[in-house]
Amino acid sequence: MSESVKRIKLTVEEPAGISRTNWPVTQGVPFGRGELKQGSNIRIVTGDGTVLPAQGLTLATWGPESEYIRWLLVDFQVDLAAGETKELYLEYGQDV
Repeated sequence: MSESVKRIKLTVEEPAGISRTNWPVTQGVPFGRGELKQGSNIRIVTGDGTVLPAQGLTLATWGPESEYIRWLLVDFQVDLAAGETKELYLEYGQDV
């Protein structure tokens, strides 16, 4: 992973004891002022580096100029075994 890629850990848990395939996940992620600029690339990756298809939607921005994201809504799908907890990562930065 490049030094210009930043990561936020996301944890997904299958709570019902049922195996899931392409389980839809929606996660709100907060960002500090000046951390993520509007239009920046993001991606969701598994612990082994597999990139999952994902999309993001800006929910709120910092300040009236709206240049930086305050809250990002991320949607993606993941496979989970019954009762499995999986750590994923939202990556962003210059090399994403």
